[in-house]
Amino acid sequence: MASHTPRHRTGPAPADTPGPAQRSLAPDLARGFMLLFIALVNAGFFLTGPDTVRALANEVVTFVQLTLVNGRAIPLFALLFGYGAVMIMRRVRASGGGWVQARILLRRRGWVLLALGAAHGILLLPVDILGAYGLALLLFVGLVRARDVTLWWTAGVLAAVSVAAHTAWVLSIPVDGADDGGGAAAVPSLVEPSFVAATVERFNEWTLYTPVTMLLVAMPMIVLGLWAGHRRLLEEPRAHLPLLRSAAAWGLGIGVLTGLPNALVAAGWAAAGPRLDGALAVLHDLGGWAGGIGWAALIALLATRWESRPTRTPASTGIPASAVPTDASSPTDLIAGSSHTDTSADTGTPVATDPTHTPAPAGPTSTSSPTGTPVATDPTHTPAPTGTSVPTAPTPTAPVSTGQRTPAPPAPTASTAPPATAEQRTSAPPAAGPVVTAVAAVGERSLSCYLLQSLVFTAVFAPYGLGLGASLGAAGAAAVAVATWLASVAAAEALRRADRRGPAEVLMRRLIRRREPLPRTP
Repeated sequence: MASHTPRHRTGPAPADTPGPAQRSLAPDLARGFMLLFIALVNAGFFLTGPDTVRALANEVVTFVQLTLVNGRAIPLFALLFGYGAVMIMRRVRASGGGWVQARILLRRRGWVLLALGAAHGILLLPVDILGAYGLALLLFVGLVRARDVTLWWTAGVLAAVSVAAHTAWVLSIPVDGADDGGGAAAVPSLVEPSFVAATVERFNEWTLYTPVTMLLVAMPMIVLGLWAGHRRLLEEPRAHLPLLRSAAAWGLGIGVLTGLPNALVAAGWAAAGPRLDGALAVLHDLGGWAGGIGWAALIALLATRWESRPTRTPASTGIPASAVPTDASSPTDLIAGSSHTDTSADTGTPVATDPTHTPAPAGPTSTSSPTGTPVATDPTHTPAPTGTSVPTAPTPTAPVSTGQRTPAPPAPTASTAPPATAEQRTSAPPAAGPVVTAVAAVGERSLSCYLLQSLVFTAVFAPYGLGLGASLGAAGAAAVAVATWLASVAAAEALRRADRRGPAEVLMRRLIRRREPLPRTP
C-alpha cells in the first residue's frame, strides 16, 4: 500500500503554516460591510413595477449601485468562502488531523449549506448564495489542498467558461428585440399573489439559479480565495501591503470602468440597443470579479490601520485578563458556519482549533475546554526545549517558586478570574472605534444577518406581504435596504455585548457538529 503522505503536487502552499492567534479584523469587517451591498442588490431585485427609475433620486441610486455595488458583493463573499475553507483545513491539521478528517468536515459543511440554501431560496429568495457555495464545496473540495499553479489554471479555465457562456447569451439576443421593461417576467415568483404558489415557482428558480451562480459567478473567485488563504492575505495584511494596495487600486478601477457604461444606460443617461445593452450588462458582471477583489483589498488595508491603534486593556473593556482570546478567526460565518471554536475529526472527537496553540503544563490561568469544562492552560506559555528546566505549578503540599510574587490575599488577576465566555474567547477587545466594531460584529454573525434581510424584504416587498415591490422605485428600495442593514448592525452589536452568537450560527454549528456538545454561553 502506498504511503498516504501528501505529495508536493497536491500539498498546501509553503506559507500554509500556523498563524497569529488573535482574531483578524479584516474578514469580519469585509463581511459586515458587504452585507450592505447584498441588501441593496436584493432589495432592488424585489422591485416589480414597470418603471423603477422614474425620478432623479432613482437615477442617482441606480447609477451609483451599478457602478460600485451590484455584482461586487457576491464575488467578495466567494473569495472569503475559499479563504475560509483553507483555514478550516489548517485548523484540522494543526490539531493533529489529516486531509481525510478535513475533507469530511468540509463536505459536512457543504451539505448543511446546501440544505440551508434550499430552505432559504424556496421559502424566501430564489437568488440564494448559500446553496451555490455549499454545492461548490461538495464538488470541488479537492482544490482546497491544490498547488498554486493548479489553482491559477483552474481559476483561468473557469473564468474562460463564464466569459464564453455570457458571450453566447449576448449573441442570442435579437438585434431588433424589445426590452421587456421589468424583471418580473424573468422571476415569476416575485409577482405571485399567493405564498404557496410563489414557493413552487421559487423551487424551480432556485434549482436553476444555484448551479449557474456556482459555476459562472462564484467558482473563479472561490479558487482565488483558496490561493489567498494559503498566503494569509487577510490574516497577515501587513506582510502583503504592496500587493493589497495594487489589488485595491486596480480592482476598484477596473470595477468602476466596467460598470460605468451599464450604469449610464440603466439610469437613463445614455441609450443602447438590446444587444449592446446585454453586452454592457455582461461586461458589468464580469468586472464584478475585479471589483470584489478591490473591495476586499481596500477593507484589509483599512483594517490594518484600525488594528494598529492601541488595543484597549481588559480593565477598560470589563473583560478579565484570562478572557483575552487565543484562537484565530475563520472568515466562514456566512459561507461555512461559525468556526470560532473547535472542529471535529471524522470520529466526532473534539479537537483544538487554535493553530498557534502549544500544549503547556498546568498553570494558574483558567480557561474553558471545547465542552465548556474549565481546564488549566496558559495561553501565553511556550514550552521550553527538551532538557531545559521549567518551573512547575505550585501544589498544596510542595509549593515551587515561580520567580513571581504571589499577593496575599489573592488579587483578581488571571489566576482568579472567571473562565472566559464563548464570545470572549473568540472576539478581541475592540481596538477600532465603536462603528467599526459594530460592523465587524455583523460579519461575525453574517449568516443570521443575511437571513434577516430576506425575511424583512419578503415582508415588505412581496405581494402577500406589504406589496411595496410593485410601487417603490430604486431610491425607495435602497432606503429599505439601508434601514434593514442598520437594524442588523444594532442587533449584532447587542449580541456581541451580550457575548452571544447569532441564532443562525448556533443552528449551523449544531447541524455540523451534531455529535458533540455545544459550549454554553450565559
